[in-house]
Amino acid sequence: MDRQRRGHGGEALAGRPGSGGPEGEGSGGPIDPVTGLREWYDADDGLAVDGAAVSWADLLQRWALVEVDLHSEYGIDLGQPDLLITRTWRWLRVRILGLLSADTRTTRSLSLTTEDRHHRR
Repeated sequence: MDRQRRGHGGEALAGRPGSGGPEGEGSGGPIDPVTGLREWYDADDGLAVDGAAVSWADLLQRWALVEVDLHSEYGIDLGQPDLLITRTWRWLRVRILGLLSADTRTTRSLSLTTEDRHHRR
């Protein structure tokens, strides 16, 4: 049974920079020919807040803030059934990046963290 649907599989992550190039290029491991997905993705995606690098791990640690900000900034309720099934990775990624360029809870949390890092040096 073919379970690949819009918003899943290769189509979803193919829009990510570095995911569509030949194997060995881009930002991750080898691409599975069946799913179109990489075995793994690099954590560094060029994200930054106040000039300091932000990883996807940093965002995942603050996922509750990301969810609330997506709702308050864009009206996106991630609890809505099937919402992410009908959307691509690129769609979600662009909106999360937008949160980092606005005055959001997520950005303020990350800014405090980067300020703490600078003061400890």
